[in-house]
Amino acid sequence: ALSRLNVVIRQPDALLSDNVMAYDNAVSALGKICQFHRDSIDASQ
Repeated sequence: ALSRLNVVIRQPDALLSDNVMAYDNAVSALGKICQFHRDSIDASQ
């Protein structure tokens, strides 16, 4: 899941008006994963 979110967040056109909602959702999802699953995340990836 993290790698797919990373793809969405790192898109060069992620902040264009057509994509900004997907970007915001991906950032929000990443934050929730970090908040609730921080002990099982391998930060080196």
